[in-house]
Amino acid sequence: LFTEPAFLHCSLLTGQEPSSQVLTGPKIPGQVRVTYRSLGNKLGDLDRGTTTWWHNNPDKAKCLVELLEISLEDLGLHERANDGDFHFREFPELPPLDLKRDDGWQIGLEELDPLQDVDSERFGKKDLGDWLGPYPAWIRQPPTGFNWLKVSDDLNRHLLAQKLKASGRYEVVVAETLAAVAIRLRNSKPVIVAVERDGGGDDLAALAERPEDAGILIIAPFMFASREEISSAEWMSWEARTARGKEGRKFDLTAKRFAPRESIQRWELKKVIDWREQLLCWVERRLNRSNVDTHFSAQAIQDWLKSFDPAGLWFRTTSDLLQLCHLAHCHSEKRLPKARDTQAGTRLAQLLFVREPVAKQYVMEEMTWLRWQSKLPWERPLSLRDWLEISGGTGAKVTRTNLEEIVAGITVRERKEIADRVAVWVELGNPHALLESGLLREVTRGAFDYQNRTFVRLLVRDRLMAQIANDSLSKWALSCFDPTRRTLIDAALDAAPLDSLAKAAHRLRDESGGSAQSLAAAEALFVAIGKRIAKQENIPVTLYSVATQVIRHLDTSDDGMLAQPWTRPMETIDDQLAWLCACWSWSLLPETVVDGVPGWLFPGWAKASTDLPYWLEQLMPDKKAEDLSSSFRAYWQVLVEWAKEIDCPGESWPAMMVAPFLVKAMKGGGPARSAWWRKLIGQDWAEKLLLECCEQVGKDAASRVWPSLVMAEREVAERPNKEEDDEPPLYKFERSRIRFWLIGQLKPTEVLRGLNNDDLVYLAHRPESLPPEVRADLLLSVKDCLPFMWPGESRAFLERFGFHAAPALEAFLGHEVIGLAATQYLWRWNPVRALTLLAEKDVVTTSVRNALYWDCTPQYFPQALALLAKDPEVFDREERQRWIRRYLPNAGLHAVPALELLKTE
Repeated sequence: LFTEPAFLHCSLLTGQEPSSQVLTGPKIPGQVRVTYRSLGNKLGDLDRGTTTWWHNNPDKAKCLVELLEISLEDLGLHERANDGDFHFREFPELPPLDLKRDDGWQIGLEELDPLQDVDSERFGKKDLGDWLGPYPAWIRQPPTGFNWLKVSDDLNRHLLAQKLKASGRYEVVVAETLAAVAIRLRNSKPVIVAVERDGGGDDLAALAERPEDAGILIIAPFMFASREEISSAEWMSWEARTARGKEGRKFDLTAKRFAPRESIQRWELKKVIDWREQLLCWVERRLNRSNVDTHFSAQAIQDWLKSFDPAGLWFRTTSDLLQLCHLAHCHSEKRLPKARDTQAGTRLAQLLFVREPVAKQYVMEEMTWLRWQSKLPWERPLSLRDWLEISGGTGAKVTRTNLEEIVAGITVRERKEIADRVAVWVELGNPHALLESGLLREVTRGAFDYQNRTFVRLLVRDRLMAQIANDSLSKWALSCFDPTRRTLIDAALDAAPLDSLAKAAHRLRDESGGSAQSLAAAEALFVAIGKRIAKQENIPVTLYSVATQVIRHLDTSDDGMLAQPWTRPMETIDDQLAWLCACWSWSLLPETVVDGVPGWLFPGWAKASTDLPYWLEQLMPDKKAEDLSSSFRAYWQVLVEWAKEIDCPGESWPAMMVAPFLVKAMKGGGPARSAWWRKLIGQDWAEKLLLECCEQVGKDAASRVWPSLVMAEREVAERPNKEEDDEPPLYKFERSRIRFWLIGQLKPTEVLRGLNNDDLVYLAHRPESLPPEVRADLLLSVKDCLPFMWPGESRAFLERFGFHAAPALEAFLGHEVIGLAATQYLWRWNPVRALTLLAEKDVVTTSVRNALYWDCTPQYFPQALALLAKDPEVFDREERQRWIRRYLPNAGLHAVPALELLKTE
């Protein structure tokens, strides 16, 4: 194989001369030369389908195909020159997207900053359709205005930028910062700029140079920073009126709300609630369409995620999920760890590196824990200098102890594994070795992060779960004061077995109450146990002391303020809901001996009801909210459990606290009240949650709560119109999705069951709001309580019922108020039945038959005439003559028998 040309090829691949000396000369930025030792690893990657490094080094891939005299496709590589292809580094076997033909996933919606979305009630929701929509060029106007779209998910952002670039609708520029393309920004043509990092003031200066009304969309992993407002009426301020030139432009662009001239519209692409399910189904469809041999099953992975990661704490990004899909594709979901597996991260890493040397996994574990224990931020990319500092710098040495460990190995395999670890430790201080290991990737110029961050988080999970069970509180609890690490502490506590929490709680009792680690551990355990209570797990009495220790240091001096924890910020509504959820969950347990606690912080332990605090009402979702946060859904489950012990809500309680009582009624826990519906209908979030409960309970929910909904609807219809009335208008009830669902679950004969006369009369005014199969029964149900007194109103009344109510009309024939209209509509809606009634002389009274004859339509005069010939007693001679003369002008050939009938008398 290694002829002279081949040897030269290998020197190009490795970046070394045949004499093993490192090549001198210019080096491509961001590119690392490969040693002979690591060349075998890269070829092994290629054999396993891991093609990332080869894609990032196309010159070396070209050398390899020339050496082997094959094509890039034969190696499983795709030409990077084709801008229309998008490859998935996290899942190499997933067929690349042809961005000009294939549709990518659609798992997010762009949302405008609420401070800028002030006219949505009047003019509807804004969107970025001019930039992102599929409209053809001939129906589009060139977009104007400055728009900033934050897409925090890296893979999703890169896919969006490449998709827009491939569409060719607008020029797409990819750059490090906005300042780097300042010259292009001065051109007034519409442009999309995808940036990777914040250029600060230089970016703003570049934007300020762009012509006004020149459309631009900036796609970035961070949000454009607005300045602090000068005043609530800033647009009238001195600064707004006097700022001129470039400084005035900067002043306008950075406005938090709006500016008299032009500000930047701040958007964020937010994933939909079920984005993971949608992405998994998309992957499965793509694999099936390409006939890829795979172990992957979207439903199986969904089920595993619901068990292992229900809150989305571990697999948080599209990149995370594709890495999981890759493992399932290669090994199937059956080899994935269980939810309570304390070695889940290690097992997943073993699957990830199943064909790699043991040393590679060891490097990943060591680098992960070194990074966790460092003082550097956990989430963001770091410089190579920071990574070297984490790994121990460049001065790592092999000690005699290290060598003795190798000698002490019993088998050759054990000695080799220990030697690999020692070699790795030496090379951790080598920047080339760090990058060649494949564990790091360059995110932006000079900034590096883990290649497989999902599995890194899970490795931290393993170590934290072990520390929670076995080590002192200081080993893990102090990380609760770091916002970038606290979420992983919480997630590890959620995954830990209950006996591990009991061990940590036992250590907590022995700690000094005022220490930092006891404070942090107590609140972390308090929140974690609260989640277990909400899931209705059996909590041992030994854990109750955690609540006592937390409550002891809460500031409860002001009932009007939410008593806040010490180690957790309460900056957002979700933060407050998560804390409140823990407190309410604890109050579902038997009462603890704690004095001086506000009743609404632990309502299950409250001895008497007090006025609802203002802070609790402020946590209720917006009326139009549909995508509810996981924090609110968790709190909702606690509310449902809490409501089981309460008879009924107070009159002043907000909708958020009333809705659980309807859930209770749906499950048969008590009667539903109309007043509850009046607070909830029109609240989109409440209807969504109640509908989920309806579907869970099934048909019984409909029969239990339908009468109360009708009563509420009637009460709203009957109320006087008041501007200060905050109850929903009637059309909200009539269009409610819950109303449609409830009726759809009931049989036609059950819809009117349980309704009183007032409710029946109300529905009779609006029969079209019920299914057609119900309308005849509804008409019959109000026979003795008609909603009007004068015959003149009867036609309009019956008209709303329509022809579906025809079977009920017979009961009204001869009725003193509605009889005449009933006869007329019977001929209109069911003339065959009218003729049948005319023929039944022994059953139908003479007066009814008389009315039927008089209202007969001209179309059926011949049949009625034939029946009249056999029914002499229904008319006297004079009346019969008037009846025949009424139809005679249009009788046609039937005029002869009609006149003959007159002669017989």
